[in-house]
Amino acid sequence: MGKLWPLLLALLTCSLIVLPPQFVSAQTCLNTTAQCDWPNGLRVSARQTFYTIEGETAPQLVAQIQNRGPLWSNGYRYEAMHTWKLNRSYSMVQQGDRCHLITVNIAVESEITLPHWEPPADASGQLVANWDHYTKALKQHENGHRDISIAAGEQVLQQLRRLPNSATCAQLRTAAKAIVDDILEQTSNQQRDYDASTQHGLTQGASYSQWLN
Repeated sequence: MGKLWPLLLALLTCSLIVLPPQFVSAQTCLNTTAQCDWPNGLRVSARQTFYTIEGETAPQLVAQIQNRGPLWSNGYRYEAMHTWKLNRSYSMVQQGDRCHLITVNIAVESEITLPHWEPPADASGQLVANWDHYTKALKQHENGHRDISIAAGEQVLQQLRRLPNSATCAQLRTAAKAIVDDILEQTSNQQRDYDASTQHGLTQGASYSQWLN
């Protein structure tokens, strides 16, 4: 993924796997910090956080984004960022010569970080309008990353629920891990493909160079 400065835009997505889970979930919580359940039982928590931008001119806003954007482990700051965690837990029981998967709990925790600007009284109306267009495009792009992450959680849940019994619980646990690892690898590729197809949000208008000039 490209370096943000001085490039036009490079939005970052990362994948984190955390065990054991904390459960969270549903469509109503995509724009809030609420925790709710999707109809299929997946739990999703979709959070938005903001970093403050100050200024009254476009160059000032750009400078603030460059100085205050979320910092990633590579040392670069980005205009916006999506991070997520897939939390999982399941219980098994050995009954005779077969091990059965009893319960499966999957939770996706998604967080999007965006810039927030409170326009001062002397800011131009055009700048305010441009900022609105810009931040809506940023959010649209990051929401795409979020949706890919949630779809991964749904896929993990469905495939684990269909996992056949094994001779031992060790074998069943290995099979479950293989499913999760495979889906996570697919998801990482989907996130990269999404960035490539949108040019890291450029085709969606998520570029301060387009709106803040």
